[in-house]
Amino acid sequence: MVAGRIDARYFPICIIQGGGGTSTNMNINEVLANRANEILIGRKGYDAVHPNDHVNCGQSTSDVIVTGLKLALYLEIIDALQILEAVLTGKMVEYKDVVKLARTCLKDAVPITLGQEFSAYLTSMERNIRLLKQCAHECLEIPLGATVVGTGLGVCAGYIDRVYPHLVDVTGLGIRRGENFFDALQNGDLFIRISGALKSTVTLLSKIATDLRILSSDNAEITLPAVQAGSSFMPGKVNPVLPELINQVAYLVCGNDVAITMAVEAGELNLNVWSAILSKSLFESCRTMSNAVPIFARRCIKGIAVDEALCRKNAENSLSVSSVIATVFGYQVGARVAKLAEERKLSIKEAAVRLEILPRSMANELLDPMTLTDPDKSAEAIRRVMAWRNAKDEGRSSEGFPSGN
Repeated sequence: MVAGRIDARYFPICIIQGGGGTSTNMNINEVLANRANEILIGRKGYDAVHPNDHVNCGQSTSDVIVTGLKLALYLEIIDALQILEAVLTGKMVEYKDVVKLARTCLKDAVPITLGQEFSAYLTSMERNIRLLKQCAHECLEIPLGATVVGTGLGVCAGYIDRVYPHLVDVTGLGIRRGENFFDALQNGDLFIRISGALKSTVTLLSKIATDLRILSSDNAEITLPAVQAGSSFMPGKVNPVLPELINQVAYLVCGNDVAITMAVEAGELNLNVWSAILSKSLFESCRTMSNAVPIFARRCIKGIAVDEALCRKNAENSLSVSSVIATVFGYQVGARVAKLAEERKLSIKEAAVRLEILPRSMANELLDPMTLTDPDKSAEAIRRVMAWRNAKDEGRSSEGFPSGN
């Protein structure tokens, strides 16, 4: 069974079931018993090894299902996101000098680098990977030996002392005994935390996908790789199908999170019997993300092409850059510059020079888009211009910066 040679034909039951997973547990016990009899006496059946008396000895569906669910989730959670993390790191470095416009409320804002945008994406994923790793660590605390309600009724002497070291040897994982078996069988708040972490991760990932859809739309500051023909009707049309895939994965995971939350809430008295829907929903979320995220990372984000000239042009020509003029000379002056730029189709830099607000040399430095993406450089440029303006007001100015500054 571990090698995968006993396939799905031997497990015909539906995952959605009553009884807290008893159908699944006994299905597995019966398959193991039949295989053991084949090995021992050459035929299937229960003559030498019985599914209840031997395979299920010292165990109950209650502790086995929770244990299996936790260990399986541990193995599902992390790897796909670390692939994405590596790709985002590469893009952050690659685009550190590509200046573009930020957008707020879907309108032009001030300059930013594409690398800075990707740094936000990367940081959000790093934060959620840490959260998922913490959840994974908690999955290694299991209740095996609790049996049916947590008292350990039916467990042979020495069983618990031996089973945990054996599981560590078999799996290579840091499996440990749960502190309170009664709590472990009744309360599924860990599953809510796992689902919440998955939801948090995929929600931010969906936000990244939506950003890429917007940035690759008809203004085409970036171009996404074409992974398929976009339209059966319009030749040459390329749709952002992989970002759209991620959006839909987010909808699925968020929906599953509701089911998981309700199943945990509905656990009554000494056992949460809703392990079937918990398992189905958690694994569907994990596996859908595990399948989709590496594809999105490798076949979409990794292959992004950037029109650096267009990005810079948009950053230089945006009226929003007038906010820098307003910072130095006041709002009314900034508004005058923006008005002229809009009327004459000029950049803010050119409008400021024509209105004799700034000499060209200062305008080139103060209003350079890359300068505006760096807080230290922009603060220094503003300081120098304000010093020049103050000197000018005192009648001691000349075009250029004061000597010594």
